[in-house]
Formats: sequence, structure tokens, C-alpha cells
Amino acid sequence: MQLLECATKGLAVEVMEMLRPVFPGAKFCCFEVAVTESLDARRRGMEHHKDLVLSCREADYPGDVYLERLHMNREVKGINTQGGAQ
Repeated sequence: MQLLECATKGLAVEVMEMLRPVFPGAKFCCFEVAVTESLDARRRGMEHHKDLVLSCREADYPGDVYLERLHMNREVKGINTQGGAQ
């Protein structure tokens, strides 16, 4: 799964921690990739992602809320009901 840009390592770690309960058997790693868009566009994307992560923090199940807001919850539920990670 490729996630949105993370402005800081702390934010990337927070995303991984939110997703661990959703995918308890998965191993996570975080790495940077080359940027092909303008610096301005990347900055806007990082700010949007930061706001997204912050808005999920207080949820009972922040990983589920995070995936739902990325419109990925349907794919994840399909994996989990087919004997996947959960």
C-alpha cells in the first residue's frame, strides 16, 4: 500500500502505528520516493495528509478511520474477510 506523503518521520511512524491494529500480522516500513511534482504541490499534499492524520487521532479505531477517509476501507475489509491480515 502506498500512502500519501508524510512531512516528518514522526508523522509516518504515527500512520504506521494507526495501521498496525488493522493489519496485525503485517510488517511496516517507511521510505521516501522521488518527487515528480512541484514543490508547492508536494507541500499542499503533505499539509493535507498531516490534517488527515491529525483528524483521525482521537477516533476509537484511528486506522479504520484513516483508511475510510482515503477511500480504502472497502479494499481492506475485502482482504480481512478473505482470510487476510485480520
